[in-house]
Amino acid sequence: MSAIVILEPNPPRDLPIRDDKPVMDQINQMFTPSVIFAQTGQPVEFHNSDDELHNIDVKENTTKEQAFNAAIIMGGVYSYTFHQPGLYDVHCDIHQTMSALIVVAASPFAKLADADGHFEFDNVDAGAYTVRAYVGSSRLARPLDVRGPRTDVSIRN
Repeated sequence: MSAIVILEPNPPRDLPIRDDKPVMDQINQMFTPSVIFAQTGQPVEFHNSDDELHNIDVKENTTKEQAFNAAIIMGGVYSYTFHQPGLYDVHCDIHQTMSALIVVAASPFAKLADADGHFEFDNVDAGAYTVRAYVGSSRLARPLDVRGPRTDVSIRN
């Protein structure tokens, strides 16, 4: 299981919105990709490329609070903007085997680490940050001071 890594400025401050457009599609009764990243205030698009009806049931991972539950017809698109950071579980109530994860962060610096646990963020301004890592049910947070073009960090439980 790959680690989810988020780099948050400390204290919090506004950072530019990511350039990429988060899109999750439903293809062959699977959410594709199975993990997407979005920034708070950034619209996320959900597509249904299957030839059958699907829905998207999204709940915050920790509180189980409902973010939304929407049906998407064949060829349809639904857009939703997350305003709270968190990990959001995604399911299709019609097809119980369909599941995915949406990672919403206030920071544009969020990604999956590679299979060896390595990650890299480009264009990070110098300053104080908190680096958060999520692996399964483990959640770790460490302070990090970015001082130059390369800062190495090791996060261990």
